[in-house]
Amino acid sequence: MDRRYGLYRLLIGAAQGLALYLLSKAFSAHTDNIWIAGGFCAALLTPAVLLAEVSRMPLRWLAGWFVVAALVLGLLGVWGVWRSGPPSPYETTAILRLGFALPGGAILLFISHHLVSVGLEARRWIAPYPAYFDAAWRHALQVALSALFLSIFWAVLYLGAFLFVLIGRKFLLDLIQHDWFGIPISAVVFAGAVHLTDVRIALIRGFRTMVLTLFAVLLPLVAGLSALFLAVGAVTGMKGVWTAQSAAASLLGMALAMIVFLNAAYQDGAEERRPGVVLRWTMRAAPFLIVALSLLSSNTVVVLVLRHGWTPERIVAAAASLVLFVHGAGYIWAVLSKGRFMARLELTNVLTAHLSLFIGLLLLSPIGDPARISVDSQVKALLSGRIAPAKFDYQFLAGRSARFGEEALATLKKSANPEIASRAKQVRSVRLTATPVTPSDRLAHIHVYPAGTRLPAGILELSDQKNWNPNLPDCFLGITDCAAYVMDLNKDRRPDVLFTQNSRISAVLSSPSGWQVRAAVTSNVVCVDSAVLEQSLRSGQVRTTPADEEDIMVGSTRFRLSSPVCNSAPPLTSGTVVSSEIQVGSGPPPSK
Repeated sequence: MDRRYGLYRLLIGAAQGLALYLLSKAFSAHTDNIWIAGGFCAALLTPAVLLAEVSRMPLRWLAGWFVVAALVLGLLGVWGVWRSGPPSPYETTAILRLGFALPGGAILLFISHHLVSVGLEARRWIAPYPAYFDAAWRHALQVALSALFLSIFWAVLYLGAFLFVLIGRKFLLDLIQHDWFGIPISAVVFAGAVHLTDVRIALIRGFRTMVLTLFAVLLPLVAGLSALFLAVGAVTGMKGVWTAQSAAASLLGMALAMIVFLNAAYQDGAEERRPGVVLRWTMRAAPFLIVALSLLSSNTVVVLVLRHGWTPERIVAAAASLVLFVHGAGYIWAVLSKGRFMARLELTNVLTAHLSLFIGLLLLSPIGDPARISVDSQVKALLSGRIAPAKFDYQFLAGRSARFGEEALATLKKSANPEIASRAKQVRSVRLTATPVTPSDRLAHIHVYPAGTRLPAGILELSDQKNWNPNLPDCFLGITDCAAYVMDLNKDRRPDVLFTQNSRISAVLSSPSGWQVRAAVTSNVVCVDSAVLEQSLRSGQVRTTPADEEDIMVGSTRFRLSSPVCNSAPPLTSGTVVSSEIQVGSGPPPSK
């Protein structure tokens, strides 16, 4: 390959890195600017087109496709930020305002790029299937290996920086922590890795053969588990499937895995790579299992919608069920057709790629936005009387449905129905207003134990809209209630506080330099029962662990405390002491 393409890719990486740095700074300072957000989304994703095709596609085609892709991705970013509504005072990362525009845009770019680039190269609307297969798997592995190389690069860089810290030199550590260094260098290193994988294309093909072989071997396992599940469910009943919230995701995940492994076994359909007898029979059975799982998933969504209405997750699950059902139906058509083994699979994959692209664009656009559709559905059910005002989920509008829910909640607060208006006014949405939550607002949502105990001074002022600490519980946002347990965890005669919200724990530890806010993460594999957790806390079954005082035991559950995000309050004043014993709250309701 011409060496100049390596230089082109490095220049593309440098230009992307500089653009991302400038746009990220502007986006962080102006999170409500939808055009900066759109530019950031396009600058992050679209250069992949240039990196992939700079050595293959004619310049005029490459430039045209790059402009179209950048325009579409930019518009998706614009919509992603606009739909998220006014910026919240408590947002910690501006990029999160893009929502699904980044991951969804990346998937759509991958699908559309291979439909366009391969079609242009073949000068046909539908190119020969081996060309699609080769390009898609080559680029997927190039991205994966380049991302792995970039991760190793940063690991080595940080390791070297820490070595210099050992001898009292922090210049390297300080350097790599600056955005003006980290963002551009990451883009350049990633571009260089893409070029290396493109030069050593034989290695990519060898690695692809290994990956496809491993995936193909897994097909009988996935098909066998799915068949066993369907057989047992047919005998014992599917009641649990209709009631489980995550049932659709599990069913769709298994069906998607079967599609990936089936295609790994089929590869490009060449006769010399025809799978063995056992694998061929498994490939014949898998499409029927895919259809069965997608239909079960659809039925699960229908049951939940009839009971509770549409939510964004159910709309996405319904769309995914449709795409996977079409895959399965097309594969059944391939199994039943005469001629070369499952040859119709190739046309099915191309057509379903177009279908996936169309549905994905709908979901990420104003036309089919899941949040907008679900809010319209929920509010219509409320206003028509199908859902009683007392049973309506007003908090869903404030927290899980972007700007559409917040605007609907504001409208409901002015409803002519006094019960709807009253209940809507009880819900606080921190995104609708830039007014910070006051300490008294927070205290109204915090139940303090032991009964009669007061929170230590400075706790309620730990975080504000300019310096929000994500390790704090949601009661600090004035939205939901939480419990606060005042105790001396490390026996230093200074008060510490454990905040609990369901099974989540946030630890606020005292130190001479100020409060340290930690997230307490359970090290147990199984889920923690929130009722058992609360009972252990109230009965005083809390201690630091002997091996590591950074860990705490609540009953029989061990929690690992994360590193502090920031110290947001001044040190404790001298003489502030709390009893090292934990008393069990009883009698009157907990104090505020």
